Parts: sequence; C-alpha cells; structure tokens
Amino acid sequence: MGSIKQIALDLNVSSSTVSRAFDPNSKISKKTRERILEYAKKINYTPNIFAQALKTNQSKTVGVIVPHIANLLYTELLKYMEMALKNYGYRMLVTFAQYGVVTERECLSFMASYQFDALIYLEPLYGIKNSELLESIAQNVRVLHLFPQKSNVIDSIDSIAINDIKGIERGMEYLIRRGHKKILYLGVDERREGIFNIAKRLGVSLDEDITIMEGLYVDPEQIAYYIEAHRPTAIFTVARNIESAYEAIKNLNLSVPNDISLISYDDTRLTQILNITAISHNFELISNNAVEMIVSHLRDKPEEHIPKHKVMDTFIRERKSVRALSDSE
Repeated sequence: MGSIKQIALDLNVSSSTVSRAFDPNSKISKKTRERILEYAKKINYTPNIFAQALKTNQSKTVGVIVPHIANLLYTELLKYMEMALKNYGYRMLVTFAQYGVVTERECLSFMASYQFDALIYLEPLYGIKNSELLESIAQNVRVLHLFPQKSNVIDSIDSIAINDIKGIERGMEYLIRRGHKKILYLGVDERREGIFNIAKRLGVSLDEDITIMEGLYVDPEQIAYYIEAHRPTAIFTVARNIESAYEAIKNLNLSVPNDISLISYDDTRLTQILNITAISHNFELISNNAVEMIVSHLRDKPEEHIPKHKVMDTFIRERKSVRALSDSE
C-alpha cells in the first residue's frame, strides 16, 4: 500500500512535500504535485485522513445534515456543494434526519462528536426544533444554518435563507396577471404571508379568490373534491404536492393547462418531466455562497468572526403549465 515516507524515498522528495501534494490549498508546484499524485495512484496509496486530522488539527471534512433523502432538491444542492468544497480541498460527509425531531437531535449530536472542520445544517420545512443544541455545537465547530425560516435565524450563526415570501408573491402575481381569479394554494403555513401580501397589493379576496390548503402532503382525493366543488382555474403548490395535484387533475379527466393551470414552488426533476412552470432557485449559486461562507469562517479566528446572514432570491422558470385566461373566463 505504501506510505508517505516510501513515496518520498522513491521520488527523492521530502515527506512534507508529499503531504502538501495531497492538500489542494498547499503551496507546491503543479509539476511536483502531479508527479506525486500519479505515483501514489500507481502504488494504490490513499492518505489516512484521520491521521492527518490528528497531526494538523484539521480533518478537511465538512459535515452536512439534510432533512431527508427523498427530496430531489437536496440532491441537486449537495451535488453543487460537493463540487465547491472540492475546489477548496474539503470533503463532505452527509447524514439524513428523515424529518424526525428526535432523529434530528441525534444527527446533530452525532455530527458534533466527529472531528469535522465545519457543519452545514439544512433546516426542514417544518422549522428547526433544536436551536439551543445548534447554538451549543457552534461553540466548538463552525456552523452554517441553511434555509432557516425568517423567525429561526440565529444571530450568532452564519446563515443563508431563501426569500420564500417573495417567491410566493412572485408565483401568485404570475397567475393573477394572467387572468386567474380562483386559485388553490397547497403549501406550508410559514409562507402564507406572501399570499396575504400579493392579495392586498392586487386587490383580490382570500375568501373568494384564493383558497389555502395547508400541509406538506395533501391527499389527491381531497384536492379532487375541492376542484369539483369550486372549479379553481389554477393550483399553486409546493413541490411535494405536485404529484398529488397532478393525480387529482388526471382522475377528473382534466388536462394541464387547458382545463386548469399548475405552478410549483420549487423546481424538481418531476416538474421538469411534467413541464410545469416553477418558482426556482439557483442551487449552484447557493452552494457556492455556502461554501465561501464556511471557508471564510474557517480562516477567521473564532473571536474575530462576525456572523453573516444572506437572503437569496427566487426566479420563475416558465414552461407550458399555465394558460392565460381571457376577460370572459
């Protein structure tokens, strides 16, 4: 398997030079680095990251806690995050909390027990339930709080939030400007503010024009019953309810967008396949910002670090699922 000393001896370089070759951020000539890495690959040598961590007090590893594995949005985010971390010479280790409050606490405790250089915590849609534990962990390891709800931002911890309220306003205005007056919204309570804002600004009635059905999952039969009884011209839903909404529409032998328009908050693989207009996020930009904040925090002395809080905007990705209505409809 070889060793750093053996590689140094075989290539007639110092052991410290070999060690630096495995750190992308170290100062070493490109030619020397490539020569060492190529030889290490040839003899099947892999550096012991735990030994390196003990020696340098750095694991070059960032832990990431994700609410659950099924959400394809997280998959895309993690893809870009891993790429960005690699550019700075860091690895990524991911664990999933599976939307359980107890499991979430276990994940936080588990990740805190490892020698990570930093921890990225993605807040679930239902909100953070362990803010005190997160603050406690942040005393010993750099923490980035990703996607906190407005009320859950912790002053002492770096954060990147999505302007969900503005995103909901953008989606609702998109429908209303295209003549839709009866809209069914399927989503979480925390984003209702955006609906109230746009309703007030555009002069539409929440009682008559916009109906809110709350929940991360709404049963297709419940949606179908509402459609039959109230005949909305459009449905605006969180991505996790897209499948339910689409199933309800098809079960009623209706079509999108001829009979009813459909728009999603969050752009997933399913919305892409079904060609559904969506409120989207630039996950590559979010990931790059997250990694830059983490690396910046790691370079700061703990006592000199000033927490940063960013809010990222959304945009509409137009497809073929929304029909503009005439004044007579």
